[in-house]
Amino acid sequence: MDVPKFEDLPSIPGGPRGCAWEVWNNIHAQTAVPGKDGKKLEKDGLGTLNHLTATVVSAAGKEIQTGDRAALNWPLDAYVHVGFGRKKLDFKLIDGFEVTNGLLLANDDEISFNTQISSQWDGLCHFAHQKTKVYYNGATHEEMQAGRDRPGSVHAGGICGRGVLIDYYAYAQTHKIQYSPGETIAISVADVEAVAAWEGVTFQPGDILVLRTGWTQWHDALKDDDPAKFIVKTHNAHNNAGLLAGEETAAWLWNRRFAAAAGDNPTLESWPPSGGQMLHEYLLPMLGCPIGELWDLEELSKMCAKNKRYSFFLASAPLNVFGAIASPANVFNPSHTADALADVKYGACRWGRGVVVPGGQDNQVVAPDLSTKIDTQYLLKTDDDEPAYITVYTEGWRTGPADVLARLFDPAQADGVAPSDYRFRLYVHLETGDARYQLLCTGMWVASGARLRSRVLYDVYRIQ
Repeated sequence: MDVPKFEDLPSIPGGPRGCAWEVWNNIHAQTAVPGKDGKKLEKDGLGTLNHLTATVVSAAGKEIQTGDRAALNWPLDAYVHVGFGRKKLDFKLIDGFEVTNGLLLANDDEISFNTQISSQWDGLCHFAHQKTKVYYNGATHEEMQAGRDRPGSVHAGGICGRGVLIDYYAYAQTHKIQYSPGETIAISVADVEAVAAWEGVTFQPGDILVLRTGWTQWHDALKDDDPAKFIVKTHNAHNNAGLLAGEETAAWLWNRRFAAAAGDNPTLESWPPSGGQMLHEYLLPMLGCPIGELWDLEELSKMCAKNKRYSFFLASAPLNVFGAIASPANVFNPSHTADALADVKYGACRWGRGVVVPGGQDNQVVAPDLSTKIDTQYLLKTDDDEPAYITVYTEGWRTGPADVLARLFDPAQADGVAPSDYRFRLYVHLETGDARYQLLCTGMWVASGARLRSRVLYDVYRIQ
């Protein structure tokens, strides 16, 4: 999605340049759809999440390749000494036997907590521009406190896209850069670019930036090692490493067209902030960029290092609470349920590429000698600007020596088995109502397959 450069954005009256309200409101006027009441919101409430178009999200699906996945949610009660006067998690067990006067043996529970105490998203009206006293799209503090109907709530829809891990903590360890995640360490744009180059990452419009400073790991270690210092460092001072505050960082995030930015620390930016105006003031009220904080990135870091890939498909489901200021992130980098990509060939010509839509059926009957009868049904979505949908039916057998087939069933060995050591043959039937791909509906199609640890590859041929 094309947007002006940061330096071309207007100013908040009485504040600095970098106000994107007009940009997003114009896009909102062109793309917004009516709500359940049949009315369109007058002003935009998505901000930089507008970058997550259907095309961007569909392209992000190609990041699903290995089947590895990691939940990025820190436990709701992990932040032991929560700062800024926020309420900790309160858990209450409900005795269903007592509630129903002895009618049913059952249990319920009730939990209450401040949405800022663990892995979460800051909605666009969480933080105001302090000097001008306005929130996103010009909302005032009085309007924020008056009701639940506000711009920039995080309740609407899910957040899906291409996540990019900037593992500054691992980079620092490798390059012998000594620092504590619990100290005020400002990570500059140059630092982020250096980490991206080290990881081999190329940023794309609509990416979700995910910064690992090592803070959650530091928090959990300090809790056990030095309880007295733990209280001072995490409850009283709030110091943490993070992005450098100020216009340079804000302009870089905007010009790179990130859809959102998140980190494993309490504030995303370094705290106390240094370098200029707080990043919170730029991102939330001015640019409309959601901020993620306190994400648990330890398993994701290991996964990315193992696979030597630092981009991934990211999915987040904020709580569906109308008017919510913030929400638990409920974020993960998911595995796939079928082949991530399908290449279908006939003769020497490739007709296209696409992704397998989640779902489908995969029925397998395994004989005593480990020969396997295959019966599957998938739905392909092509990569065209206006995608076609193609139903794929396969039926066939995977046969071979018992010791070879046994290795295919072992995830630790499957990728090392050569397809020439066994037979994987299929009959394929393709159906679509899209006129561009009617050729697929005619003739006879057969396939030769290969089974890997987390996916299946098919070469499909049309018999003339």
